[in-house]
Amino acid sequence: MAKIAFFGFPAFGHVNPTLAVVEELRNRAHEVVYWCSHSFAERLEAAGADFRSYGHPLLEELSVTPENINRLPLTVMEACQWFLTDCLSSVRDEAFDLIMHDSVAPWGKLTAQVLGLPSIASVSTFAFHRRMLGLARGLYDIPFSWSRTMTKLKTLWRIRSVGRALRRQDFPSPAMLDLIFARGTAASLVYTWPGFQPFADSFGPDVHFVGPSLQHSRDDVDFPFKRLDPRRPLLYISLGTLFNRESDFFEHCFQAFASSDWQVVLTLGGGLDVEDFEQQAPSNFILCRYAPQLRLLEGAKAAITRGGMNTVNECLYFGVPALAIPFLSEQAVVAGRLVQVGAGKALKPAQVDPTRLREAVEALQQPHYLDKARQIRDSMRRTGGYRAACDVIEACLG
Repeated sequence: MAKIAFFGFPAFGHVNPTLAVVEELRNRAHEVVYWCSHSFAERLEAAGADFRSYGHPLLEELSVTPENINRLPLTVMEACQWFLTDCLSSVRDEAFDLIMHDSVAPWGKLTAQVLGLPSIASVSTFAFHRRMLGLARGLYDIPFSWSRTMTKLKTLWRIRSVGRALRRQDFPSPAMLDLIFARGTAASLVYTWPGFQPFADSFGPDVHFVGPSLQHSRDDVDFPFKRLDPRRPLLYISLGTLFNRESDFFEHCFQAFASSDWQVVLTLGGGLDVEDFEQQAPSNFILCRYAPQLRLLEGAKAAITRGGMNTVNECLYFGVPALAIPFLSEQAVVAGRLVQVGAGKALKPAQVDPTRLREAVEALQQPHYLDKARQIRDSMRRTGGYRAACDVIEACLG
């Protein structure tokens, strides 16, 4: 039995793919100690992890305040400084065999480096390649702004200042790329199919595209399944758990599909209250705070998403063509790739109105999109998912 330390990044999209990995490692008699924010304690303990709370505002806020995304590289750098300064000795005392870390948690990689241990990265997005930024063009374009440029320069100066402080303490400092994509020293696990990853052939053998890591037990939430009408095609709409506070978008959805044949499940993701929309919602809509996403996608004919990697992966795993409406550059890259492989469509947030929503979803029912989504589904299901991930982990332990 091995003892594995896992340093997570406190966001649903990053934690969810690791739950099945943790559960499988426990089934293989390994011990997993998992650091994350306290809001994920219940999920991680249910998967079998020995949970440890970061207990620091830097890493507690990230799961609930989207505004922190704008200063993420600096926040990550400051988290590295805090963790190496205040927490390294306690990790050293536990005598771990291997360290795993989220690709946006480079403090785990640095800890492994200091302790002389191998590290494995958990990559919940695409493996980063500079050329793939072109996929976001037209979906995420930021006009030039002097104030934004000055803010970036100040952030860069602060990042370098923290790096110098780490080196003065004889700690390693993360490279700039590690602040957004920290690869493991032994391996990196990417939770998607290599055919969906842009430029997959450009990565070395240490980067493993293991496929979606799905844990059906996380779907254990209350949902009124009896209200689903089997005579209607199911449209699933979710904007995720961070960027989901746009009441105008939900009203556009009501107008777009109120008089249609679609049965619509719209999940608010905790951003707004269901009660605020219940009187506006048409009779063919089911509104909920959270939904059993995997179970619903098994029967869905189309989906609307922000373009988050997990949801798009899960749509493709079940052969569901999707419409992506990205809010971040990362989501725009996923949306661009979804369009590129022919399994979905994309709109900029500013383009969203009832007519465009309805036309895009109806277009997804054309044979081209349905056939491509099914082809990708069949390929994704051959990748291995969390079991393949655990095989890589055990090989690194060996």
